[in-house]
Amino acid sequence: MALRSRVNLRRRVLFRLATSAALERASGRVSAVQRGLYRLARRYVLASRDDALRVASELGRQGIEVSIDYFGEQETSEERSRRAAAEFGSLAGELISIPTAHLSVDLSHIGVDISPALALELLEEIARHLPSGRLIQVGAEDEARRASIKQVLLDGAERGLPLSATVQANLLSAEEDGLAYVRAGLPVRLVKGAYVERSDVSRPWGPETDTAYIELARRFRAAGGRVMLATHDPVVRVGAEDETRSDEVEMLLGVREGDARSLAASGRTVRVYVPYGERWFRYWMRRLAEAQGK
Repeated sequence: MALRSRVNLRRRVLFRLATSAALERASGRVSAVQRGLYRLARRYVLASRDDALRVASELGRQGIEVSIDYFGEQETSEERSRRAAAEFGSLAGELISIPTAHLSVDLSHIGVDISPALALELLEEIARHLPSGRLIQVGAEDEARRASIKQVLLDGAERGLPLSATVQANLLSAEEDGLAYVRAGLPVRLVKGAYVERSDVSRPWGPETDTAYIELARRFRAAGGRVMLATHDPVVRVGAEDETRSDEVEMLLGVREGDARSLAASGRTVRVYVPYGERWFRYWMRRLAEAQGK
């Protein structure tokens, strides 16, 4: 119990740092500090769109799909939200040459904090540039944004947008939300959850969340859902699989790369999250927080 408490404390401290806009700004003010931090993070993040497309092509040749994201979140300016959507739209147009590439978008990057209607409008604009058969994978964010994100996803499904929804197994709302997405015809990407949330809305990190992950995968599948298992934990992944092992597997760039290649070689559909851009600091810190206790 004492070890678990220490692990949870480290996760909370790292997550608080990850969500600190002041720390993010400070890390970028001193170029030597930023270069040093980037050397630590560059296994997991890429600097430019060209880098992301290059890596996507390389992974595609290995039989591995990708979901490319342009870093940014918690945007409160409509102008900047529209600029971000324009970058996503331009990126989407370039995916025609990489048949194994999809998009990943956080709705707080394209204005959901301003209004769900704006985020939906910009999602539709991005989708117009997307090659047929590709997905826009909408990321999960913190509990405070869950309802707004759910509204946009369900409204987008009604409009026929090619979306997939992300459900965090550590949240008590996970089953209700996931089944709503399944009924709407959206693929469900199941993650453990990278955010440190209040105890009244979330399960403890560890066995409780692992068990919930396995049960949720089974319930979504039983309801007719297309389930994407986004976890690097092989025990949890195997526990969540059905007997055919036909679920798609999602992984992060730079994490258990050998597992990704082995799973792809065995015939599994594997998709790797490939993020790029200057605003990589918060993502990297969240990965450090999420890794505690593994």
